[in-house]
Amino acid sequence: MQRIRIATVALVAVLAVSAVAASSAFATEPYWKVNGTYLESGSVNVSATNSGNFKLKAGSLITIECTSATSKGVITGGLPGTDNSKITFSGCTVTQDPTTCEVKSPKKENGETAAKGEIYTEAKTELVLNSTQTKVLDLFTPESGTTFVELVVSGTKCPSLTKGTNKVEGSVAAEVSPEGSEAATGKLIFPTTAIKTVFLGSTETPVGLTVFGIIECIQSGTENVTLTGGGEFGAYL
Repeated sequence: MQRIRIATVALVAVLAVSAVAASSAFATEPYWKVNGTYLESGSVNVSATNSGNFKLKAGSLITIECTSATSKGVITGGLPGTDNSKITFSGCTVTQDPTTCEVKSPKKENGETAAKGEIYTEAKTELVLNSTQTKVLDLFTPESGTTFVELVVSGTKCPSLTKGTNKVEGSVAAEVSPEGSEAATGKLIFPTTAIKTVFLGSTETPVGLTVFGIIECIQSGTENVTLTGGGEFGAYL
């Protein structure tokens, strides 16, 4: 009888530890929920438009402001949840002297030459946690390689260092809203004070954009995100 009791207690202990471990593992992997259901697999189409102007500031060297930012992509199920997006910035000007300094991308999404004030980038993104592991963020990294976006700057009064094609490299993180609930319209908030580190699982990962490899770039602005087919969604931890 004593052996049975000991074995029972041991089994209960093992099950309890397993439950805590499983709960802990789930809690450290943020995920998407769509229309009340955990998005375990598959993808859902989303689109986004800006709320207010987007800015890309490279130290004191140059500031680019765009009046429009739109994106299309998918959110994908799993732990952690992921997504991919193609982002179009338009109405972009160099704020120091917009009449004599122009900016655009080398090419559009389909490979054609971009018009004045058009900037394009493709990104793969993943739900991560902030440095205190208490808030869900979305980490944007280049679709391939290290270049996040290319900027072609031209004009008589542009800072000489910026003229030509400039590669902005690295990654950028946005705050996700809603978090822990669902809504018909979500938000991706790129704060004016850049997020410097995130947690991928248990690993702390540095985040940041640079140009010329040394000058910090800060992307700021807010996007309103909706499901293409309608419905509600949100990020959970």
